[in-house]
Amino acid sequence: MALVDALPARGDADRLLAPLRPRLAQLRPARPLRFCRLLFRPLDALIVPAPKWRPTSLTFPRTLLEPLAASVREAMNPDIRAAVDAVIAQRTTHDAEAVRKAGTMLWPAAGETLCAGISLRAWRTAGLPVSKHSGLARAAGAVILHGVALHEIAEASRGRREPDERQIETLLRQSANHGPETVSRILAVLLDSMPHAGATVLALAGAGFREDLLHGHVSSETSRGIGGRIYSARQERRWTQRALADAVGVSRSAIAQWETDRALGLPENLTRLATALGTSVDWLLHGNQARALTEAASQEELSILELYRRCSAHDRRVVRDMMQRLARRMRHPETYRSEE
Repeated sequence: MALVDALPARGDADRLLAPLRPRLAQLRPARPLRFCRLLFRPLDALIVPAPKWRPTSLTFPRTLLEPLAASVREAMNPDIRAAVDAVIAQRTTHDAEAVRKAGTMLWPAAGETLCAGISLRAWRTAGLPVSKHSGLARAAGAVILHGVALHEIAEASRGRREPDERQIETLLRQSANHGPETVSRILAVLLDSMPHAGATVLALAGAGFREDLLHGHVSSETSRGIGGRIYSARQERRWTQRALADAVGVSRSAIAQWETDRALGLPENLTRLATALGTSVDWLLHGNQARALTEAASQEELSILELYRRCSAHDRRVVRDMMQRLARRMRHPETYRSEE
C-alpha cells in the first residue's frame, strides 16, 4: 500500500489496492494526506469501484476522483490552493488538525467550483460517458460543499459525543437546496459516519423533510391554506403572533405574512414553526390530507423511532450500541461469518 501511495502516477498500480479496499475501510490506516484524498473525504462512504457504479445510483465511481481533482486544482483560487498544499505537506489522514484546517479552506471553495461547472480535460481516464461529466461533478460538489459540517459531525461521533441535532437539521435543510438526491447522499454519509446515532438522524430526516422541502421551496400551490393552519394552531395554544414569533426566532411580521399564505422565509423556518406549534411539518403543509413521508423514513422506520423516543436514557444507549453493531455487520459481513 505504501509503495502504491508513493507513486506519482498510480494508474494500473491503483488496481492492486482494489481487493483490499473493504479491509482498508475497516482498519483506516494512515495514508498520505494528498489533495485528491482530502478533497473527496466527505464522499468516502459514496465511492465505489467503477465496475459496481451505475448511472442511476447515488454513488461515485473511483475512477472519477483523480481527473476531477486535477480539474478542481486548476480552476480554484491559487492562494487557497497554495494554503491547502502548505497545510497537508508531509501530513497523513490521521493528522486530525491538518485535515480540519485544510478541509475548512478546501471543501467550501471546491464545492462551489464543482457546482458552478468545470471542464474536465482528463475525463477520458475516468472511463465514463462524456454525458455523465457535468452531472457527476455537480453532484459531488453539492456534497463537498457541506464537507466542514460533515467532518465536524463525524469527529464528534468518533469521540462518542452526542450528536448536535440542530447542526444535523441545519445541514439537511441547506442540502435540500440542491435537491432530494443530495439530501439522500448526505443522509448516507451521516449514517455511515455515526451509525450509533442512526435513529436520531432518521428522526430528523423524517420529521419534516418532505418532497416540497427537498426541492428547497414551498410552492405557491402548497402554501395555499398553510396560513389558516398556522393561525388555527396558534389560536389553539392561545398565543399572540409575538409569542409565536419569539418561539420560532423570527419577527412578528413574518408570522403575519405566513398566516396570509405568503411563504417568504417559511421553508427555512418550517421545522421550528411546527415544533413551536406542537404539530408536524406534514400537517402544516398538507393538513388532514397529508401524504406519506418521503423515502428518507419508511413507516416501519417511523414505528421504530416512536418506540425509541419512549425508551429511558439507559435503554436508548443500549439501542444505539445495537445499531452500531448492526451497521458494522452490514458494512463488513465477512467479519461476522463465524457468528452465524
